[in-house]
Amino acid sequence: MRRWRPWPLAVFTIVFLAAGLRFYHLAWAEFKLDEARLANLALGLARDGRLPLWGIDSSIGIPNFPLAAWLAAIPFTLSADPLVATGFVAGLNTLAALGVYLLGRAWYGEASALVAGLLYASAPWAVLFSRKLWPPEFLATLALGFIYTADRAWADGAGRTRTAWFFVNGVILAAMIQVQYAALSLLLSAGLWFLGLHRRTRPVHVAAFGAGLAGAFVPFLLADPARTLAVGQGILGLFGRPAQADLKVFELSWLLATGQSIHALAGPARFGELIVQVGDTGPAQLTTGFWVIAGLSGQAAILLGMARENEPGRRRALLLLGWVAGPILAQVRHPLDVRLEYLLCIMPAFYLLAGSSMSLATRHAPGRYAVVAGLTILALAVAGLQANRVRQVIEFVGTEATSQAYGVPLAVHRAIADKARRLYATLPVAELWVVGPGANPAYDEYPAVYQVLLGRDIPLRFQDARRPADWPNYSVLILSLPGEGALPTGVRPTGEPVPWRRGEGEARFWLWDGGAPPDPANLFGRPPVWPDGVRLLGAAVPACLEPDTPGRLFLYWDTGRVASPFQVFNHLLGPDGGRVAQADGPGPPPVPGRIVINWFDLNVPGNGSESLKLVTGRYTLPEIRNIPRVDTGDPRVDLGELGISRDCGRQGSILR
Repeated sequence: MRRWRPWPLAVFTIVFLAAGLRFYHLAWAEFKLDEARLANLALGLARDGRLPLWGIDSSIGIPNFPLAAWLAAIPFTLSADPLVATGFVAGLNTLAALGVYLLGRAWYGEASALVAGLLYASAPWAVLFSRKLWPPEFLATLALGFIYTADRAWADGAGRTRTAWFFVNGVILAAMIQVQYAALSLLLSAGLWFLGLHRRTRPVHVAAFGAGLAGAFVPFLLADPARTLAVGQGILGLFGRPAQADLKVFELSWLLATGQSIHALAGPARFGELIVQVGDTGPAQLTTGFWVIAGLSGQAAILLGMARENEPGRRRALLLLGWVAGPILAQVRHPLDVRLEYLLCIMPAFYLLAGSSMSLATRHAPGRYAVVAGLTILALAVAGLQANRVRQVIEFVGTEATSQAYGVPLAVHRAIADKARRLYATLPVAELWVVGPGANPAYDEYPAVYQVLLGRDIPLRFQDARRPADWPNYSVLILSLPGEGALPTGVRPTGEPVPWRRGEGEARFWLWDGGAPPDPANLFGRPPVWPDGVRLLGAAVPACLEPDTPGRLFLYWDTGRVASPFQVFNHLLGPDGGRVAQADGPGPPPVPGRIVINWFDLNVPGNGSESLKLVTGRYTLPEIRNIPRVDTGDPRVDLGELGISRDCGRQGSILR
């Protein structure tokens, strides 16, 4: 009878668990400045063919290489929605969980692989660093490729095959460094491997590894030599800075492996609420930590000859321990503060160590199958507890305010963007003005976010709520983010507010049209039209003007095919045709195919005239050239006679 193999069920369980957590309410993934800037670069490549030579700035103030943006461009070829790209990241990290299982199965057997896969699939920090569009979150899959190719490179086989594996191993390490400079610490891992396995290493292998590693940077050196060299000098300059030595990296390694301190995502004001829900040092965290330490001890015993193992087992013990040791030892002495994400390049190793302890513990244990079954049940229980903690954290940070910690979820920004598109499609406005902190998409979070979400659909302007605004003389839709600054007098709310997370307020929409009536009088039999398709559909003109008191003129434009800015003249002419007063100013911005309201304040002197003729038209700057109409050849449009009186009274506010 054919023996039943459990691996299909194990694969399904691990993939289901990993995907379920990584895709759980994925729209609640935070989307801040780094995510938006990466999305913008990837969109430029996927949609416009602009190949970025550099990525977003790293945490050490040096620009990253663009590999993360190139990878993120793959999902953006399918959709411009950042949620799709975020799902791409979550999918890659789900594959990483499968990779942990497959590598553990090849190295340590079925039971060990199941433990490793379950613990990694449900590890809180592994999940939370798998759910947003951020360069370090591409590392897990690359890290598994790095250790797998290292194992193949030092395995038995033909010389040319091993040389090729060394080359590929160098290329993957270069890719990891291009994603995050913290992966430079893996050079120490590689050095430990070459030293520990020197008897299986030939000069050609070192050369192949170096060629793969260095060769991946040659295209950048050729394309932008000055900046590439400056980046290299900046990195080398870190070694000249004053550094401190401490054991913080060991503390962070423990947190990363066990899933402790995930309550920190709630921020300094609310972490206490979250820790009550999810705990910190519970049985799941302690059991995971014990498993990792047991695996570490077991692999060290193999390496030191204290435990019997065959040659592949000893080689893999060195590879696994060297992989973990390199980044940890490299950051014991550090010129910059050590951060949790600097260790993401070794995260899968912790769970392979945990899985390896299963193999060592059950190899010669009496009642082996019962022990395996018991430990497998324990792993399932730990995975269940960790998965529940992760679920609670995601639900908390996705729905509750987390000041100075977890950012505003993508779901909130997408809801605002969808509302903005619907309002823009129905209102007579030229642009959307976003009022909030900052105005530069290159450096400010909210402008960067909405540049990605709306910049391809709607003409945008960003107004820093902390600075005075120069509001336009044409109709716009205003989006005010929570905590906005002053809005122009006379704005009218439009549409329903979009709530942020509880405790954060709501985003509101406003129509700025200068107080224009919604339906202007049609003063023309046929609307005047200009060569670029611009038409004047109507005007709202004061029925009476009081000398030295402004009266507002509203012009309603169809912007046609307008491609460049233009100016509008508004002249008040006396009985002799001479110009008595004028009110010139910018027309609508060059946004084609829109209905836009434009307004000007008319002032007339007290010269005794009882009525004045009002004409309007278009001209260009800087040459001040009138633009003739297509229908008449005359640049002017006659808007009729305006009564002038110091007794306008209420009729001065009447628009006709």
